[in-house]
Amino acid sequence: MVTALAVFGALGIVVGCGSSDSGGSAGSGASVSGTGGAGRGATGSGATGTGANGSGASTSAGGGSASNGTAGATTTSSGGMGVGTAGAGSAIGGTGNSTSSGGSPNAGTAGASAGGMQPLKGVAFSTTAGQCADLAKLGVSWFYNWGATTKCTGVEYVPQIWGDWTKLSWVPMPAKAVAGGAKYLLGFNEPDGTGQANMSVADALKLWPSFDQPGVQLGSPAVAGEGWLPDFMTGVAAQNLRVDFIAVHWYGWEANTCNDTSQLEGKIEWAEQWQRPIWITEWSCRLQAADVVSKFYTDALAMLKQHPLVVRYAWFETRSASDPNDLDFNDSTLLDSNGNPTTLGSEYIAAPAWH
Repeated sequence: MVTALAVFGALGIVVGCGSSDSGGSAGSGASVSGTGGAGRGATGSGATGTGANGSGASTSAGGGSASNGTAGATTTSSGGMGVGTAGAGSAIGGTGNSTSSGGSPNAGTAGASAGGMQPLKGVAFSTTAGQCADLAKLGVSWFYNWGATTKCTGVEYVPQIWGDWTKLSWVPMPAKAVAGGAKYLLGFNEPDGTGQANMSVADALKLWPSFDQPGVQLGSPAVAGEGWLPDFMTGVAAQNLRVDFIAVHWYGWEANTCNDTSQLEGKIEWAEQWQRPIWITEWSCRLQAADVVSKFYTDALAMLKQHPLVVRYAWFETRSASDPNDLDFNDSTLLDSNGNPTTLGSEYIAAPAWH
C-alpha cells in the first residue's frame, strides 16, 4: 500500500511505511488483532496478605493466584499469553484481586491480566517514529514492529515474517523468529502489494510449511485488499496447512471513509468467512480531520463488540511524523511529536487493553 523504501545500514534494512525498532523490516499501517488459542502460563504461588480485615491478595509472575484472607479460598488466574515461569507472589494488602505480569517481552510472551483476560489493544510500532516508553504510556497489552526482534520490554511482543526470506536477507526464517519463546507469529506483510511483501499465492504457500512451529499460533498473511487471501486460504485447506487466525489491514484512505465505520465493518465481515479469530494489525484514517478520526475510533470500539471474532487490534501509528513528506497520518496519531497524547491518544489510553 505504501511504496517500499530500502535503507541498508548498520542495523539492517527498513522497508515500507513503518520501520522495525531493531533495524529489521518495516511495513505499512494500522490494525486490530486477535488470539487463536493462547497457551497458559504457569501459576505463581502467592503469599497470603494480611490486610486490615485479614484479607489479602498476591501478585505473581506468569499467572498468579489470589488468596482471600484466612479462609484460604484460592482462585487461579489463567496464564493466557504467559509462558513465563511461576514466581513467588508477594502479598499485598487490600482486596483479593490477582494480577500477573508474565514472561519476557523479547521472547514475545507476557502474562495474562487478572482473571485470565487476553490482550486486545495493541499498536503497530517502531522506534523510528516513537520510543519504547510510548508503549506503557498508551496502555497497550501487545505490539509488533513488522520485524522479528525488538529492544522494547515490558509489553508482549509479537514477531512477524515480513516477506520471503529466500530473497530478503534481513527476514529470518520462522524458526529463528520464535526461538526466544514467542507464542504468536504474524505472516507476510501485504503480499498483495507491489510496494510491500509482493508475493504470489503460490510462492507464499511454498514457504508456509516453515511457519508451522510447535506451540506457536500462526497468523495469516495480512492483506490490504480482498483478492489475494481467498486463494491462499483455499491452498491452505487443500494442502492441509495451518492458519490459526486471520490478520487484516484496513485504512480510511480516501476522504469521508472514516465518517462512519461501515467500510471497516465490511472488511471484518469479509474476514469472518474463515471462522477464525481476527487480528486487525493495521488500521487508521489518512488525511482526515482529527475530530473525524476521534469519533471514528469511538464508534469503531462499539462496532467491534458486535464482532466477537475480532480479538486483537493495533492502531497505526504512534507519534506524529516530523518529515514534511510523511504527514498523511498526522491527524490520526496517538501521540504528538513530543510524546504527548493527542485527543485520539487520550481515548486510546482510556480504552480497554484486555478482554
